[in-house]
Amino acid sequence: MMASMQKTSSKLIVALIVVLVLVAGAFAALYFGPVARETRANDAAENVLLEFGTKLKNVSLTAPASDLATSIEENYGPYVTEDLMNDWKANPSHVPGRLTASSTPDRLGVSTSMVQGSGRIITGEVILVNGNENTDTVPFVAQLIPTDSGWKIAAYQEEKVQTLKNIPKTDEDIPGAR
Repeated sequence: MMASMQKTSSKLIVALIVVLVLVAGAFAALYFGPVARETRANDAAENVLLEFGTKLKNVSLTAPASDLATSIEENYGPYVTEDLMNDWKANPSHVPGRLTASSTPDRLGVSTSMVQGSGRIITGEVILVNGNENTDTVPFVAQLIPTDSGWKIAAYQEEKVQTLKNIPKTDEDIPGAR
């Protein structure tokens, strides 16, 4: 009788160990597996982009060229690649930022994040505000790449489209119209 109980007890312990190993393996696959790594990478890339979006209001696109270059470096330097920084300094018309005081970029909203090679293509909208009120949005697309110092924005472009909120209402609202 005693030998029978020891056999049952041993089988129970082995079964518990097998269950624990299977549970630990499943947890490891969920946490360390490719889907989990991709999710963490997307989160890290999106966080860099969202932080960058909070700096858009600090860069006045109407500032003198020397002030604009300094502002770009100070505000966007931690978030963009050196190549993109050099492009923006050489081509100020490509730089995102604040154009008017009445419609200021406040933040970015992310719509999609797609894997492209080792990087990410992220789309969304720049949220424009006037005071505390959302006044409009501007679609954007950004490419982020992993670097030795973390995720960096390698390309960024805002769409130059009219949304329902900024469609001219009269001929006087159209530049160059009579």
